Amino acid sequence: MPRKPALTDLQLVVLAHAAQRDERKVLPLPTSIADDERTRAELGKLLSRKLIAPVPVPPAEPCWAGEGDDRVGLASTDAGLAALGLREHEADGGEGTAPALVSEAEPAAAPRRPTKRETVIALLSQPGGASLAELCEATGWLEHSARGAVSLTRTRLHLAHFG
Repeated sequence: MPRKPALTDLQLVVLAHAAQRDERKVLPLPTSIADDERTRAELGKLLSRKLIAPVPVPPAEPCWAGEGDDRVGLASTDAGLAALGLREHEADGGEGTAPALVSEAEPAAAPRRPTKRETVIALLSQPGGASLAELCEATGWLEHSARGAVSLTRTRLHLAHFG
């Protein structure tokens, strides 16, 4: 089975959003994604990996580039669907029916164990939080490692929340 490309969270959201839309169009972006330099860089990476492609768009629709009659939007490619573990499957209605997305047949995987970072976040999210000893016991870390993880997690959560 071909290996799925590693994607960032933002790239996954963009591709999943496009997969759910008519003609797999990327734009307009979901409201949870800011239209900033970082987003434009991530879209550029998806373009270079051919997971999305430029498509002509009418004047009334959002565009990636261009003006007037030469407006270009973005749409997910078959490779973009494959990166999500989806494939295009024609419905049994014949010509004129929209393609439906179906999941690739894969063997059922064992439930994934939470990462140590997820474990730390879950413990700290409890009412009353968690003690250093509880964090060390749950992760197998030494105290200085647990303190560093808490500090880094707080910083990342703060930056994600207050950007």
